[in-house]
This record gives sequence, C-alpha cells and structure tokens, in this order.
Amino acid sequence: MVGQDKDPFLKGRKAESLGMGIAAFAYYWRVVENQKSRFIGKIADVARRIKAAPKAIEKLELAKTETRFTAAVELIGDAIPDALRIVGHNTLTLLHSALSEGLHERTDDD
Repeated sequence: MVGQDKDPFLKGRKAESLGMGIAAFAYYWRVVENQKSRFIGKIADVARRIKAAPKAIEKLELAKTETRFTAAVELIGDAIPDALRIVGHNTLTLLHSALSEGLHERTDDD
C-alpha cells in the first residue's frame, strides 16, 4: 500500500510501538507527503468513474502536480466526491490535521 515509502512507514510503526509518538508522526507525515500525488490520483479516478464535473477533475489533476501538500489540499477542497468524504469533510484535510496535531501539539505519552 505504501510502495516506495515502506521503510519510513515501518520506522514509524517501530517508533509508535516503542512509545515514541512524535517520532512516529514524523515518519507517517513523510509517507503521507510522499504519497500525496498517488492519493489525489486515486481520488481523480473515483471522480472520473462517477462522472464528476470536468472542472473538479481538472482541479484534482492540477493538485497532483502541486509540491506543497497544504496547497494541493486547498486546491481540491470542493473537488473531492461526496462518497470519499467523512461526515462531509475532505479526507485529506482530516489526515493532514491529525498528523499535524500529533506532531506539533501532542506529547509522546499522548
């Protein structure tokens, strides 16, 4: 599932199992950032399958090329199909928020 990011993912799992939560979040964050284009590509695939508006698909394709994760997520905000939202929220925003909070606002014990 994480392909070329297997090593940082496994380091994150190891850090998590050793109670080093902040280190784990840093590794997981790296995996998510590295997989951004793939995630957005899969979202675009779903959008095409459900025959989403061409403008939404264009936004998704453009976001795949954006180098900054936050900018890519902001760009596609309303382009994510409802079927891929969690209680109406952009799934990538939720993932980004959870990792950012864990990395910047939590302790290892948390």
